[in-house]
Amino acid sequence: MDGLPRIVLTWAATARGGAERSVPELATELAAAGLPVTLIWWTLGGGPACPPVGEGVVTRVVDDLAGYTTALTACVTGDATVIIGSHRTVLVDVQAAASVPVVTVVRGILHPAQRIRLVDPASGELADVTPDGLPWERLAGAVARWVGISEASAASIRGCAPVALPVQMIHNGVAIPEWRPPPASTAGGRARLVVVARAAPWKNLDRLVDAVADPRLRDRVTVDIYGGFGSAQPVLEAQIAAGGAPVVFHGWVEDLPRRIAGAHALVSVAELEGFGRGILDAAVVGVPAVVPRAGAGTEIVLDGITGFTFDPRSPDGLVDVLERVVDEDPVRLAALGWCARTRALGYFTPARCADQYLQLCHELLSQPTLTRASR
Repeated sequence: MDGLPRIVLTWAATARGGAERSVPELATELAAAGLPVTLIWWTLGGGPACPPVGEGVVTRVVDDLAGYTTALTACVTGDATVIIGSHRTVLVDVQAAASVPVVTVVRGILHPAQRIRLVDPASGELADVTPDGLPWERLAGAVARWVGISEASAASIRGCAPVALPVQMIHNGVAIPEWRPPPASTAGGRARLVVVARAAPWKNLDRLVDAVADPRLRDRVTVDIYGGFGSAQPVLEAQIAAGGAPVVFHGWVEDLPRRIAGAHALVSVAELEGFGRGILDAAVVGVPAVVPRAGAGTEIVLDGITGFTFDPRSPDGLVDVLERVVDEDPVRLAALGWCARTRALGYFTPARCADQYLQLCHELLSQPTLTRASR
């Protein structure tokens, strides 16, 4: 391999999914290392604009299949190119990539019964399919490496694919602010809990609403939810009104870390969370997390050290762990939050993430037999 590898990162942003900040952060970090990096940002159906990227990243913003394909093929200028896309665009990527290696990142957990959204390479429209509807035999020969953003994510790829695939795990990196957040404060005698989640059914926010409407918690907590509108929103709002749950939806906000700062804990109840960016958004401002022992939760949160975990199968598991948070000494909660921030600073960084992708690109480009499978 002569010269530095050219890395092409892509993301298809949808109105339903919100912006994937990890992709621009990864692009910025790779460019800071001196690599030629292009970020292709496809706004699908009114998806969010591309977040700011650092110096050295060439950004191409497109709004349709033709624009995406043109931008992608224009980047394939030699053998020393690697395309890092997502499962959302994998069928388009392998069709347009010619002979360069394609890395497909699964930014979630695949489940046999859970539909995922992919771009149809014929129409450019999003289609909802279950994993068994994917052309795995073709993809096995066309994708040089599959990446899961957690061990749970990587395991789900292996579990859903009926053929052997080259799969590895690379945790996301999260940009970490330098400012030191304020400690948690109890307003009006209530502990403040925060949630970062779109109101989608699989996020299980109905379970949280039920839990905080319980008499053991209803007058002792407030819950602030930050995230985009989802299909479950009307049902959740009716549930909140009927049960008197102390929950407020704030929608998506740009200054998320500052909104989270000062909370007693971040709460996640999603069992199919592939990474949980919100958990790290909370950690970097010193807020511990409460997560189920499912999905990637226990990879991100160390029980009793950076937060708390609970058994999602237990009827009282969520209420019990939230009671534990409410009853916890604020000094102890602050210590958990600081441990969470320290762990984020030590491991969950864009620099570590970029280094792992750089190693992957080197491996693929150094072993052409891994990358020249038929498309």
